[in-house]
Amino acid sequence: MLKIQLIGNAGDVAERRYLKDNSGNFFLELQVAVNTGSKDRKRTDWIKVNINNPKLMAVAEQYITKGTKLYIEGFPGTEGYITKEGKVVSLQKVSASTFEILSSSKATPTDSSSDDAVDPTGDTHSEDTTSTEDDIPHF
Repeated sequence: MLKIQLIGNAGDVAERRYLKDNSGNFFLELQVAVNTGSKDRKRTDWIKVNINNPKLMAVAEQYITKGTKLYIEGFPGTEGYITKEGKVVSLQKVSASTFEILSSSKATPTDSSSDDAVDPTGDTHSEDTTSTEDDIPHF
């Protein structure tokens, strides 16, 4: 079995892509930026992530926005096309089997001494409440 794990940031919200069979069925497509390399040779790779599990799609549409940090597991693949100039371009893609939201892009960074936790909507609550970022479903 071939499986891939990514940690990166969403380039934008997940977009619906409808199947060409006119059935109305769709999947979600998301671009994820993954930083690689050493401090002096950093590089950002963009990975196309497809989500077709209904439960995962619901979570992705509700919680993922531009900049959201994600952990994604899935099956790797490539996609290619030829440009107008005749150049062959190959893109990396992943069919997500699961993902976990590591941060909310709506959250504002707080220092470690803060007593406030941030929930997925960006609202702050003191730590003695039951609503925290851990309320985000993980699949």
